[in-house]
Amino acid sequence: DFMAGRLARCGAEIRYGSDVTPEMIADRKPDAVIIAAGAVPMVPDLPGVTQPHVMTARDVLQGRETGPNVVIIGGGLVGCETGHFLAEKGKKVTVVEMLKRTANDMSPMVRRRLLDGLREKQVAQLTLTTCMEIKGKSVMVKIADGTLQEIPADSVVLAVGYQKNDALYQRLKDQVPGMRNIGDSDNPQRIREAIKAGYEAGLAI
Repeated sequence: DFMAGRLARCGAEIRYGSDVTPEMIADRKPDAVIIAAGAVPMVPDLPGVTQPHVMTARDVLQGRETGPNVVIIGGGLVGCETGHFLAEKGKKVTVVEMLKRTANDMSPMVRRRLLDGLREKQVAQLTLTTCMEIKGKSVMVKIADGTLQEIPADSVVLAVGYQKNDALYQRLKDQVPGMRNIGDSDNPQRIREAIKAGYEAGLAI
């Protein structure tokens, strides 16, 4: 909201619901073109992943409702923060992570506060655990000792990372000289890297 407000105050023209085409760019004759199309959530190739009760962390954070028992596949920053968000709403949450530690991609101080919050909200964290199958009302996982375990799940949330959304850049890069592709559409990272990429692109014009 803060950045949107600054954008409006600086006098930039904002167009919603517009597809970008080579013709549109040619008509405007811009001195520079910057693509910042973001990233899209990765969807793992798992049995049952296309069922209607399976959603992404982005879906949840944008307001999609879940059932009372939620299993989150992926225990990185996004998975753990989504788990905390759902636990605050009264959901029973289990986070499934393949690595030894959850929230391993966070700075130590922030990670400690988040893990304290997860413990306070009684969010179960299963590490060294692999999701094998998503069923209608449960998730089948393989735990560290190799045995299978079935976890009740009314909703399953995917938080296994993002992939760059560079389709627009790839379509236009040979037709528009000097085009820049920045942020998550170039390489999905965190917000500070995206801000830095935008800042450097602005300085380079």
